[in-house]
Amino acid sequence: GNFIRNSPITLSDVKRAQKLYGPSVPAIKGRTTRRQPMAVQDLIPVGIPRDLYEEYQHVAICLDFFYVNKLPILHAISRRLGHRWVSFPESRTVAQMKKNFDIVKRIYHSRGFRIVTVHADEEFEKLRSHLLPSVLISPNPGGHVPE
Repeated sequence: GNFIRNSPITLSDVKRAQKLYGPSVPAIKGRTTRRQPMAVQDLIPVGIPRDLYEEYQHVAICLDFFYVNKLPILHAISRRLGHRWVSFPESRTVAQMKKNFDIVKRIYHSRGFRIVTVHADEEFEKLRSHLLPSVLISPNPGGHVPE
C-alpha cells in the first residue's frame, strides 16, 4: 500500500526508479570529494640485448599507403623486427611522405638501428634521393610490396 494518501506512486515504483536511474546525482555530488590522481610513472627504456641488437641492427622496412574512411594512412613495418608503425598524413604529397618517413627513421635511429633498405611501391620513387643512405627497392610496375 501507499503511505501517502492519494499518491499513485508505490514503494515498488520507487525501487524500480532507483534501479533504472541510480542514486540521486545532486546528492552524490554533494557528498563525494576528489581523490588525488595517481602520479604518472617515469618511462625507463628497456635495454636491447647486445646479441639481438647485433643481429637486427640493419633494418629493412616496407612502406605503403592505404585508406580508411577516405583518410590516407601511411603504414611502415620492419621485415625482421616486425615493428609496425602507422601515421595519418594530411595528404600523399612528397612533403608529407618525407616528413612521415623522417619520423620513422628517427624512431629506429633513437634505439641504434639503421634503415638500410626501404621496400615501397612506385609512388615512393619521388623520395629515392631523400631516403639515402637507405636503398629504395620497388617492385616491377604494377607490382606490390606484400607486407
